[in-house]
Amino acid sequence: MARTEAKVTVNNFVGGLVTDYHELNTPQNVTVDEDNCDLDRKGSRKRRLGIDYEDGYEFSDNTIAASSFSDYYLKTYKWKSVNNDANINFLVVDLANIIEFYAMALPSLSPTRKAFEVDLDDHLAPGATTSARSGIQVDAGDGVLFVVGEYLEPFFITYNEDTDTSTET
Repeated sequence: MARTEAKVTVNNFVGGLVTDYHELNTPQNVTVDEDNCDLDRKGSRKRRLGIDYEDGYEFSDNTIAASSFSDYYLKTYKWKSVNNDANINFLVVDLANIIEFYAMALPSLSPTRKAFEVDLDDHLAPGATTSARSGIQVDAGDGVLFVVGEYLEPFFITYNEDTDTSTET
């Protein structure tokens, strides 16, 4: 009897990335570990390219030492329709205990950093000493940004387009 060659799909990965299982009881069509890959909902994967500085990049004045980087909470959020203006959108960066703002109007983000920032330690709840090691949650509504956190008194931020400043309430 003659042999024929054919491609056989062993795993199509349509289940996505699942890390809740042990290797012995992993469901079919999932992957449990990925390094530098983007998974598509249809089951395909692509290699994620390396990271490089953007064109015209500028470094932030707020820095964290590499040795203590893993101790801090870092996250980004999108604040859309600032002041109820659909043309104004900010990238909000929670950098330890500082919130920085970047205008999302240009392809290159770092040069659009706003001159104002918010020090989360100015809004600490009674008894709290720092907010640097815990994250915040934000949400936007009616053109303002609402900020809450484990060690913070809730507050909101408004933006004044004429003076390019923010106000915390």
